[in-house]
Amino acid sequence: MGKHETWVKEKVKMVAVCPWVVNTNLVQSAISTMGEAEKAKKTGSWVHRLIEPADVALAVEQAIVSGETGDVITVGPGVVYYYPDIQKMVFVLYKVIHTILVMVGGSPGLRQSPPGRLGQSLVFLSLAVGLSLSLIVELILASDSFG
Repeated sequence: MGKHETWVKEKVKMVAVCPWVVNTNLVQSAISTMGEAEKAKKTGSWVHRLIEPADVALAVEQAIVSGETGDVITVGPGVVYYYPDIQKMVFVLYKVIHTILVMVGGSPGLRQSPPGRLGQSLVFLSLAVGLSLSLIVELILASDSFG
């Protein structure tokens, strides 16, 4: 991920533009080698719809003008959107799950947890959250019946 400090100090902005399949000479050359059935299937499909180079150019302009360092812009058929930066969110979630597992004895504290443990951790966390919400709802319903 790009760092804001680099932009401030060096005036370098790091962004990425990820286009779908672009209507270029190379792509047209590949399409011309396809059989008629395959060509009809691909050209009639939304998944294989080509975008124009001008669409990519507009996305690049958007990234330069209004993008933040570390942004990723995806360009597809009829759509341009920023790809969400979820790396930090995933790290924080994993850290919270690991901390809970250490507290309940499900994971060693100072050693790295294996990647397979994440699935187990998510199941554990989901059950804990579900149980907590269930207890809260029961308490609310119980207090309403007394009031």
